[in-house]
Amino acid sequence: MQAVFIEMFITAALVFAVIMLAAEKHRLTAFAPIGIGLTLFAGELFALEFTGGSMNTARSFGPAVMTSFWNSHWVVSPSLLCSATHGTD
Repeated sequence: MQAVFIEMFITAALVFAVIMLAAEKHRLTAFAPIGIGLTLFAGELFALEFTGGSMNTARSFGPAVMTSFWNSHWVVSPSLLCSATHGTD
């Protein structure tokens, strides 16, 4: 259950970073890729040891479909749905 919260936290952080840096148009929007990349890097460093750091649904769902490996996929799906809705509130 801890893995669900870790995935939910890092995905919400990524969604928040994208919305705050890239969606709003201002003079620093050109630096949005740097902030988003740093958020992605920090989230991966934090979650890699615990859950594998799947901050993107396609990153976990695509390989699971191709290899028919569904053992740990229950962690990713609910946490991504919850974090996407909470990150956009």
